[in-house]
Amino acid sequence: MAVSRFGQEHPDTIAASIGLSVDLGHDGQLDQARELADVCCHRYQRIFAEQHPHTVSAMANLAIILRLQGRPLETYELDMRAYPR
Repeated sequence: MAVSRFGQEHPDTIAASIGLSVDLGHDGQLDQARELADVCCHRYQRIFAEQHPHTVSAMANLAIILRLQGRPLETYELDMRAYPR
């Protein structure tokens, strides 16, 4: 519904997609969850920039999925981008 109403780049559509990604992860569909979370991160980065709170939150969600997939190096790299020191 959100895609047809607002388009794929609208913040509400991206937020709904993140919710779907989280649900997919909880359902054990980690590959699909990661793919969708990655798309959401890139869209938020294009719209808001990398350090915007929406983008950082999306990156944190993606990092959780990567951890669940047993990808610690990618998780670490993403965490370093999301939370620079």
